[in-house]
Amino acid sequence: MGTRLAHLITGAIVAAIGGTAHAAELIAGRCHMDYCSWFSIESRDISATNPQGALVKVESRWWQSHHPKGYDKRAPRKGGELGVSYVFCSKTAPALIDRDDSSRKWLASSIAPGNPDDIAGANITGYIFYFAVCHGLTVTEAGLYDQTVTLGKKFGYSVKPSDEDTQRTIDAPTDILKR
Repeated sequence: MGTRLAHLITGAIVAAIGGTAHAAELIAGRCHMDYCSWFSIESRDISATNPQGALVKVESRWWQSHHPKGYDKRAPRKGGELGVSYVFCSKTAPALIDRDDSSRKWLASSIAPGNPDDIAGANITGYIFYFAVCHGLTVTEAGLYDQTVTLGKKFGYSVKPSDEDTQRTIDAPTDILKR
């Protein structure tokens, strides 16, 4: 990829990050086995960029609700603690980066917007979080498969399925830029 094209792509990603996300909007994550996850993005700031994308530091709050009588019944949310994670907003190597408390390192989890075969129960909330952080969009669990294909094409993602492990341990979030 030419340097000029790479900078144009990075510029488009950076512009999207500054887009329409509403700080502290409550967003529903995955519901499974009578529990639903929820989050709000309190702040997001670009930490670093490279020709492939932008590393975004995200402060967010996370909750969980219990729904033993069905998801259509309201239930109180518990939690709300503030946490820090990172998202690598990239058309070719997107990733979610969270602290691994046991090793004090970071765990980078690759995702593939536009590829419905990459979506599994364990990463549904991750996709919802990624689209909220990187594009200012709220996608829903119910429509995630169709939405990720449509949005992947709309935003020009070019993520190839990988035979490699989709998670790797890194020393610092900025290590994701060294790929």
